[in-house]
This record gives sequence, structure tokens and C-alpha cells, in this order.
Amino acid sequence: MLLGQRGEGEAKTLYRDILDKAIRCQDPFFAVKRRWLVRRLAPDCSKVELADLQKEQEVDRLLHAMGWETANVHLGSATATALLVDLASRPDGWLHEAAKEMVVAVQEDWRSWKKPAAVKNRKAPAASP
Repeated sequence: MLLGQRGEGEAKTLYRDILDKAIRCQDPFFAVKRRWLVRRLAPDCSKVELADLQKEQEVDRLLHAMGWETANVHLGSATATALLVDLASRPDGWLHEAAKEMVVAVQEDWRSWKKPAAVKNRKAPAASP
């Protein structure tokens, strides 16, 4: 992950502070180097393809764990109390609905971005000799 355009400085410090306060186990192999967040790669740390999971229940468990980890990091931030108050005020299912809306928005954005790129990449017909 690449930190903000300003390089080392406030973004790096804030990220490190949040991780230090997060409600989670520390990763001894995690480091902030210049503008990069560095994490370990190992044979047992690999990309998980959602399509490869056998049951919908496995997908739900994985997404729940990912959300749990994200929440733990946010609980280490200075605004943790405000986040908890906000979450308590939201109706059941709000995150699932917001995620569906985001999928639509990202797909529309991608289609919009893709159109001009397709036009730019068309080659002009070769000139006749």
C-alpha cells in the first residue's frame, strides 16, 4: 500500500499510531518504509479468490473476518467513540446495502473510464502504398 503523496511524515506517523492502538495482534513483520506499507509474504499467506470458496457461508465468514480486522484498526483511531455511536445508530443491513450501491457506482465509473480508452487505442487504418 502506498501512503499519501507527501511522502514520509504525518500519514506515516498516524498510520503507525493507529496500528499501535488497534485492538489486534501486532504483525512483527509489518513495517512502514518511506511511503510504503510493507507486509510479509509467505507460502501460507496467499491471495484468496472468492470464486474458489466452496460455499456462500465461507465467503460470509471471510468477509466478516476482513470487516472485523478493519474495525479493529479503526478502533485504534482518535475517533473510535464517534464511530461506535454512529454504528449504533444505523439500521440492520445498512452496510450490505451500501456495498451493493458501491458495486454499481464502481462498475459505472469503470465503464465511463473504459469508453475513452477504447477510442484512444483504436489504430488508424494503414495508409495505402
